[in-house]
Amino acid sequence: MEHWTAVKNILKYLKRTKDMFLCYGGDQELVVTSYTDASWNTDHDDTKSQSGYVFILNGAAVSWCSKQCTVAKSSTESEYIAASEASSEAVWMKRFIVELGVVPSALDPLVIYCDNMGAIANAQEPRSHKKLKHIKLRFHSIREYIEDGEIMASPSINFNQLEKEKLKSNGSNFTDWFRHVRIFLNGGNLQYVLDAPLGSTPPPVVSEEEKNVFEARAKVYSQVQCAILCSLEAELQKRFEHHDPCDMMRELKVIFETHAAVESYEASKQFFGCMMEEGSSVSEHMFAMSGHARKLSDLGIVIPNQLGIHRVLQSLPPSYKNFVMNYNMQNMNKELHELFSMLKSAEVEIRRKSTKC
Repeated sequence: MEHWTAVKNILKYLKRTKDMFLCYGGDQELVVTSYTDASWNTDHDDTKSQSGYVFILNGAAVSWCSKQCTVAKSSTESEYIAASEASSEAVWMKRFIVELGVVPSALDPLVIYCDNMGAIANAQEPRSHKKLKHIKLRFHSIREYIEDGEIMASPSINFNQLEKEKLKSNGSNFTDWFRHVRIFLNGGNLQYVLDAPLGSTPPPVVSEEEKNVFEARAKVYSQVQCAILCSLEAELQKRFEHHDPCDMMRELKVIFETHAAVESYEASKQFFGCMMEEGSSVSEHMFAMSGHARKLSDLGIVIPNQLGIHRVLQSLPPSYKNFVMNYNMQNMNKELHELFSMLKSAEVEIRRKSTKC
């Protein structure tokens, strides 16, 4: 039945896209780039992963493939195998367009974008990794292609992820926006871009390897800069258009720190003023307090565990008086999640007693 559903979905897709076509732009520089991706353990019949790649020239696809690959033990492994399959196609395509002589950038390494940093690290690292020893040797060809300068593996950045919530010119949503940016960068292991500026171009006397490393970092910094600029409203875009992403974030923090101070005051007021009503749910109360604490954490104010425990105990209604007394007398040193479990048990007992009465 699942296979028949899949067939019907394919027919529906073909029907909906029958009037669609590939459109190649003529204003852009002729540059070929590749995107690769894989879904781990998606085939329920043989547990194989699905991998695919697409090569783009002037805004439209010129080569693509989607197929089942070998059984992978992790998502990183499946992404690594997919990138390796794409690298073979990339080398063939690069040599083909070099012979045509119409693509100016054909001699440069062809960039393959991958959304898994573990796969990228394994592709760029020539030494053997314990977790990759069982992978067939043919999938390690990507390392040789990178070492020879045929291709370059780079993390992919989805600009749409940051465009969904733009930073307003008055900074009213700065805290939520900054959290969104941080999550976005952490997902691609790119948070280092905000820790320090790129720096100056290395002098001509450095080795070719050092130049390639700097060029790869510069490309990542440029991608992050574009992604952040796309998430700003027009007025802020004009102001920070030529800023390094690290300097851009530092200035934005300074500009909107007053608003952040007001936010932290309101968040702390809500956290320390939150009280549980008699007869209400412990789960809902803990969820509300966790939200206030998380808001403070996003603003740079971390609540220590012991202070958090005291605050939760202070927020309980009179029916939990004996629970609080026993907790303090026994000098329990619990984590918040452990306290939550204890409160759930206490809640059941308190409700049982109130029902008998």
